Amino acid sequence: MIKLLVDSTCDMPKEFKMGQDVDFLPLRIRIQDKEYLDKKEIAVEEVYKAMKEGIMPQTSQPTPIEIFTQLEQYGQNEDDVIYLSFSSKMSGTYQTVYLAMEEIKQRYPKSKFTAIDSKSGSICIGFMVIEANKMIEEGKTYEEIVERLRFLSEHAEHIFTLSDLKWIVKGGRINKFEGVLGNMLHIMPLIEVNDGFIEVFDKVRGEKKLLNKLVDVVEQRIGKYTNQKIGLVHAEDKELLEKIKVLLRERLGDVEFIETGIGSVLSAHLGLSGVGICFFNEI
Repeated sequence: MIKLLVDSTCDMPKEFKMGQDVDFLPLRIRIQDKEYLDKKEIAVEEVYKAMKEGIMPQTSQPTPIEIFTQLEQYGQNEDDVIYLSFSSKMSGTYQTVYLAMEEIKQRYPKSKFTAIDSKSGSICIGFMVIEANKMIEEGKTYEEIVERLRFLSEHAEHIFTLSDLKWIVKGGRINKFEGVLGNMLHIMPLIEVNDGFIEVFDKVRGEKKLLNKLVDVVEQRIGKYTNQKIGLVHAEDKELLEKIKVLLRERLGDVEFIETGIGSVLSAHLGLSGVGICFFNEI
């Protein structure tokens, strides 16, 4: 059996039902002095609640023991495994799993083990999981699925903006002075995942200019590939979400949106404001 292993930074649309082909590898969330397995021992709403109370959650990757235990089960069952990770530039989980797989391969030669760096996160990974799951159901080969996921990882676009800069100041993405000044002057950043890194690539003053610039970038990068589902990720900024949807439909036509909440790991670093847009620049 082909098994997909995906870490808990993946945000799945509610309408997608995880099948027996897909397993989660939970990262860890620490809130004050207590640690939880993401999406297993703590719900994202509890993380949001802590952040509203001014608590900054800490995140960490799974332990090597947890990873080896998971991989051992696949080897014992003679499953062929594809691990799809959060960007390796933002988390060490990919490298840890990759090294564990290299060791497990020697013990279980009847199984195949491949680690793929998504170079993204959130619903971008979710889209890749949905695609891979569909290919499994269609009877595609292991090699075909690996090739497709590697292609998608090279063409994923993840663009977002934040209306409150407090959390990216805490996370060191911008300095405190820029954050305070930005909030005072309503300067909002445009942020992208570039080759696996989260980067601020532009700053715009005023919401109207920001939204137009954001949609400009999406229109330019999506090119002729408008016949795809566009992922919209948000925590609690639903007003901004609706404005973005209106502008995207004006520019791109009757596109289909898939919405999901931002998960615990990314919200811990980016905060609860803003909206992310996920799509592929080639399909």
